[in-house]
Amino acid sequence: MTTYQRPSGAYSGADGLSNRTKYQEDAAAVPKVPISSSKIDGDFNYIIDALNTIISAAGSRSSIDDRLSVSLNDDGTLKASVTVGVDDWVADAAASGLTRVDDSSLTLNGDQTSVYLPMRRVRMIIGGNPVFGSVVSASYAASVTTLVLGDLVDAAGSATTVATAPSAIAYSYATAGVTGNSTLRFEQLNGVADAPVVRLNDTGASGKEYGLQSDGGQLNVVENTGTAAPVWTTRLSVNSSGLDLSGSPLGTSSIADVAVTTAKLADDAVSTAKMASGTADNLLGYNGSGNPSEVTIGSGLSLSSGTLSNTATVSDAATNTAGLVELATATEVGNETSSGTEAPLAVQPSTLKNHPGVANAWVYFDGTGTVSISDSYNVSSITDNGTGDYTINFTNAMADSSYSGAYGGTRTASSGHGGHIMTGTRGTSSLQILTWGADTAWDAARDWDRVEVMVWNS
Repeated sequence: MTTYQRPSGAYSGADGLSNRTKYQEDAAAVPKVPISSSKIDGDFNYIIDALNTIISAAGSRSSIDDRLSVSLNDDGTLKASVTVGVDDWVADAAASGLTRVDDSSLTLNGDQTSVYLPMRRVRMIIGGNPVFGSVVSASYAASVTTLVLGDLVDAAGSATTVATAPSAIAYSYATAGVTGNSTLRFEQLNGVADAPVVRLNDTGASGKEYGLQSDGGQLNVVENTGTAAPVWTTRLSVNSSGLDLSGSPLGTSSIADVAVTTAKLADDAVSTAKMASGTADNLLGYNGSGNPSEVTIGSGLSLSSGTLSNTATVSDAATNTAGLVELATATEVGNETSSGTEAPLAVQPSTLKNHPGVANAWVYFDGTGTVSISDSYNVSSITDNGTGDYTINFTNAMADSSYSGAYGGTRTASSGHGGHIMTGTRGTSSLQILTWGADTAWDAARDWDRVEVMVWNS
């Protein structure tokens, strides 16, 4: 296209083209101002640039008029409407051979697996009414594509099925998968009858499908137990009261043996009411392997309402026969009698001392030099009162001072010489012992190195 050439040089008008009277002003000036070629070239440059801009607006057409006539009528109206219908669905005009297989699947001609990707939403017209669903799987064989659909609902959001062959099918713009533009791992389902569910796509081979649901102030783990349409069954709930497993009671195979340790289970976290039921009137214990097991109540015992009782009948003990005995009291031991018709009496070491045939106190000591006790019973100490004069102090006092005793000893340094030992002052808490002779003089007091004293008191 021909364009206009600008005069050479970078001329420009002093005031641009806005001053339309500059030449008249120059002519009327005193003295007159000659016409400036720079002003004229500058004005021409502005005009030529403007003309070239208009010419370039013709684009690829031969002229601006030619370009405008493509889109405008002679009266200035547009030759074509700009109204465009926008839909959330892409009508599959190429789909043919739509045939119902069962309540949740259908077939169509050709390989359509690249279009109907798993989790892609579809809209079908069945019986003149729209039916919505999601692609579960798409497979191609024998010149047809088989679509398995899930989450089938009608326009009101109620569960429905592929009752008859669809007359038309459309799919959503969004696609799933690692190259798709929809959520890959889960999607939110807004049902009418159910609370919103975050659906988890099970990539395993189990065929199970689970989801998370917030409903009624608690968080539920739900399982899809439906077939054509989803049916969400609560398996576990978490609320302000804690964890509720009532929707899916845990069987013995659900938790591995020894899987719950004290490090995982807080103290007092499980009450007896939460433990599995056992056999009535049995106890809970540990077997030889250290594992919990029930303990059967044997004969002679009974367990009722949490109380373990002795129901056995035990005969009284007799010579060479085991049986029931009763512990004798101190009085019974002292009197060598029974106070009633109870079972045979058994004497304890602590009460044996009360028997009249048992010494209440005894001592064996060395009375020479510093007195030292070799062995004793119920004797706390011995006071050295002088040569051959000792006071034996009892730990526990006698009942009275009318006690009897046995006394003996010797003086080793004068072995073979006679002597005698006698008692002096006696009281309930002490007894004086005097040792004489055992030397050349029988009538003189002497310290003995072996003194033995025994006392009985009923």
